[in-house]
Amino acid sequence: EVIALNAYTGTWHMGRFDLPQPVFTRLEDAPYRTTVERNDSGSGTSFLTWYGQEFAWVSTDLGYGKGGESEPGTRVYGRSRYDTAARVSRMAFASADTVFVGTGAKYPDALTGGSAAVLSDSPMLLTDPKSLPAGTRDEIVRLGARRVILLGGPVAVSPAVEKQLAALVPEGVTRIGGADRYETAAMISRAYFTPETKTVYVATGMNFPDALAGVPGANRAGAPMLLVRTNSLPDATAKEIDRLDPDEIVILGGTAAVTDSVAKALAKHAPVVRRLWGHDRYGTAAAISAEAFPGRSDMAIVAVGTNFPDAVAAGPAAAHLGGPLLLARPDTMTNATLKELKRLRPSYVTVVGNTNVIAEDAMDQLDGIGVGSVTGRVADLPRP
Repeated sequence: EVIALNAYTGTWHMGRFDLPQPVFTRLEDAPYRTTVERNDSGSGTSFLTWYGQEFAWVSTDLGYGKGGESEPGTRVYGRSRYDTAARVSRMAFASADTVFVGTGAKYPDALTGGSAAVLSDSPMLLTDPKSLPAGTRDEIVRLGARRVILLGGPVAVSPAVEKQLAALVPEGVTRIGGADRYETAAMISRAYFTPETKTVYVATGMNFPDALAGVPGANRAGAPMLLVRTNSLPDATAKEIDRLDPDEIVILGGTAAVTDSVAKALAKHAPVVRRLWGHDRYGTAAAISAEAFPGRSDMAIVAVGTNFPDAVAAGPAAAHLGGPLLLARPDTMTNATLKELKRLRPSYVTVVGNTNVIAEDAMDQLDGIGVGSVTGRVADLPRP
């Protein structure tokens, strides 16, 4: 492959010569990424990636056990939470017939859409309640989506945004939204999961970390994600569990998130009720990962555990790529996260968010734990 500047037109082109006839593509016509892959004997896989929005080439070496040679993790981020979600989608999904969209302003409606998104092989994108961000719009177009599942009622996402989304996809928009977060979760489950589902995941609807980190685990178990209050079992959740008739219910989080009284109430609806939990949200995410991925995982995604938007998009992406979602504090990976990464021995780790979200010092903690992702900026091209 050759990168060339046309001196007459002032445009950059990428030429491929491994085809019957040479093919040249204008780089500015590929606004997101063009990836060249090669295999090196004994050193894994390398990628040369074009980031059109930045007019830059970045190389990533996924050689095994190379932590410490350079930056040992890869960051994905945008200028806003909406752009970051779009870039996470771009990283994980080449295309998608269906796209899930939730508000980026509040977490409840997007909490449980992840498990359904994964089931339909779809990314999760975010929107402003009143207007569709350009990054979200462009990603839906890039994916070639035919339909959009919009999570939440008209207060969460306005009819104006629904109209904008409908103009992008030939099969239209389906809105799923109940009277509250618990009913919305039950409606999502009802739309995508059939009765006699063996496992149901349950998390508190009063906070976001456990439900979001649970998406890859729920996917591995073939389970929907339902919500409960910390101290009570909502009727909508109980009715949906009865419809599903599961063999077991897995509660995500300790008793501070979901009390024992709720666990006892859940026990009336399934033969087995058990917990996956840690001492905090980071430990719970690690516990979910350990059960879902008992052996080595080729990849993992890390998102900040103190805010929700990045993890909303990261959960379905991690599940689609076959790895867990772990959580970090803004300034550190936490012992629970590092311990789980050491156990997983991933070839590469993707950290979602810029240095204002997860500090460079936290990235440096990935050094020396066997993570094999080494990333560096190769070249910046002048804009035509």
